[in-house]
Amino acid sequence: MAADTANKAALDILDSTAKKAQLIESAASATTAYDMIGMIINILLGFLGVVFLILIIYGGITWMTAGGNEEKVKKTISLITQATIGLAIILAAFLLTNFVIFKVIEVAQ
Repeated sequence: MAADTANKAALDILDSTAKKAQLIESAASATTAYDMIGMIINILLGFLGVVFLILIIYGGITWMTAGGNEEKVKKTISLITQATIGLAIILAAFLLTNFVIFKVIEVAQ
């Protein structure tokens, strides 16, 4: 009984997140496990994109408030560089994941 309630709650959260992200109309329309896995991966990668944006904004604010402190500027440049590299990795993961998921769905059908 508790497991059913937890599963329903998790599906409701996934459903509302998918609707807000405009990935699908509802989680119930994800007909296969591959669709569901692809949707979850896309949501996670989207979340990582938001983390990147926050890091860039934080880095920009830190850089502007460094007040000429060279050590602080170097740390900030390093943070922005690492965040940009992270974004490149996220984009590569997104493209690779979408390619693999679409090919698996294509073969499964």
